[in-house]
Amino acid sequence: MNALLALTYSNDIVFDGLVQGLVYALVAFGLLLIYRATGVINFAHGQIGAFGGYLMAVFQIRYDIPYGLSLPLALVTGVVIGAASELVLRRLFTQPRLLLFVATLGLTQVIQLLQLRLPIADEEATSVTYPVLISGTWDVGGITVTGPQLSVLLIEVHSACRSGPPPTTSRPRSWRVSAFVGCRPWCGRSPDSSPP
Repeated sequence: MNALLALTYSNDIVFDGLVQGLVYALVAFGLLLIYRATGVINFAHGQIGAFGGYLMAVFQIRYDIPYGLSLPLALVTGVVIGAASELVLRRLFTQPRLLLFVATLGLTQVIQLLQLRLPIADEEATSVTYPVLISGTWDVGGITVTGPQLSVLLIEVHSACRSGPPPTTSRPRSWRVSAFVGCRPWCGRSPDSSPP
């Protein structure tokens, strides 16, 4: 246990905060991707993911579907809900952005209502643990690492290794910013030269 400014913390608490911060970073990255692709801040983004996670738990707890099958089913359901929400929101793209913003909030409420209608009793939800791919705990350097934390770390490392610098598919707004993030939109010119 360490103390700093009248706060007591342990290495486990700091590590857990780091892992939870990585989960929030993944959600923020998805929100950013949607915003960059559509120009809309879609607040239903997080609820679509939460619905898929809840549905996966229902598949495993209520219907005894194994993890290897319930995860793809939940992902496919998330894709279907995302595509359906895109079809609904696409009709509003010509409207003012505030209306589109409010529509994403309404879509969040509709998805929450669908989630409340899933068949799982409160007794079942409180008597079992959430299904995980990797179970167990390990003591690594004085830090207790759980299976779900290890899963998050593996997913983050995989995401970081796959993404690399973002590609440029159109003319960037700022040549210096593009060069800073690793893009080379100047097509053979030096970054100091003026854009075409």
